[in-house]
Amino acid sequence: MRTLLDWHPEDGQTFAEYSIILAVITPAIVLVISLLSDRIAAMFSGLPGLIP
Repeated sequence: MRTLLDWHPEDGQTFAEYSIILAVITPAIVLVISLLSDRIAAMFSGLPGLIP
């Protein structure tokens, strides 16, 4: 179990860095998926025609 004596200031800095990275990457992923959603849907709707 962690105590206050085990806590290092770098832990907070690391958490902040990961939060910023997540805040930048998440909207980028959502944007890419929304832009490609029509193509992905068309690809999956065409799959039954390929199966004999």
